[in-house]
Amino acid sequence: SDMLLGVGLLHGSRVWSYAQMMMDCEIFSIIHKVMQGIVVDDESLALDTIAAVGPGGNFLAQKHTLKHMRDVFLPQFMDRRPYNEWEERKDNARDWALDKARKILAAHQPDPLDPKLSAEMEKIIEQVDR
Repeated sequence: SDMLLGVGLLHGSRVWSYAQMMMDCEIFSIIHKVMQGIVVDDESLALDTIAAVGPGGNFLAQKHTLKHMRDVFLPQFMDRRPYNEWEERKDNARDWALDKARKILAAHQPDPLDPKLSAEMEKIIEQVDR
């Protein structure tokens, strides 16, 4: 299916959560990335770059790395820390997701509606109110 539903819903769709919405969006991004597949070709394998750098070399200075460094999907909310690091802070994905949602809510400035669309909506509302 190309459609994913239930973003942010919990408890049998009786509760909606900003944090869950953020985590669901990340899960959907992962699914999207997986559905794109993995390209295996000369460019993605970069055998020439690997051979040129050699064992112990620095791949960060390579043009190929710069060109492809954003190809890797890096989740924002999956906790990849070792347990002992989590134990020190005891924060988690839900905390991070809720923090991100709050930042978005605080900073987001929606684009104004097209005046024609706004006028049309006003007409519809007036008709319903009669």
